[in-house]
Amino acid sequence: MKNTFLNKSGQIAVIGVSKNKNKFGHQVYKTLRDKNYPVVPVHPNAESILDDACYNSIDALPSNIEKAIVVTSPKETDKILRQLAEKGIKKVWVQQMAQSKESKAIAESLSMDAVFNQCVLMYAEPVKGIHGFHRWLWTLLGLSKKEIPL
Repeated sequence: MKNTFLNKSGQIAVIGVSKNKNKFGHQVYKTLRDKNYPVVPVHPNAESILDDACYNSIDALPSNIEKAIVVTSPKETDKILRQLAEKGIKKVWVQQMAQSKESKAIAESLSMDAVFNQCVLMYAEPVKGIHGFHRWLWTLLGLSKKEIPL
């Protein structure tokens, strides 16, 4: 599966990283970090996540951040999309089940290149375990994208 979003070039902000290692936002950040993806955590109330310095807001992110993964509750996602656009971050992966009913329309109105309804961990090579099975099943059912050209 072609995926230029997760090509390990350019830093990726992970919005919605959790301090709780049982939450999916934490698992996304840890998995991508362990696979050597250039990720930075964003959490409003954490100084660090997994001993990595944490940014407390999108405004605090350095200017070299080009992409973001949004792993927030749907009620937060639309506000996050607007903040990312204001920061100039237009390549966005909204984690499966993180979007509201309006998120796609908002991303389009902000001229964002956005992925919706896909699990980022199904595309973070090498894909193994439950996410490998998930990808296989979604491919079988025709639900996964063959190409994510961000």
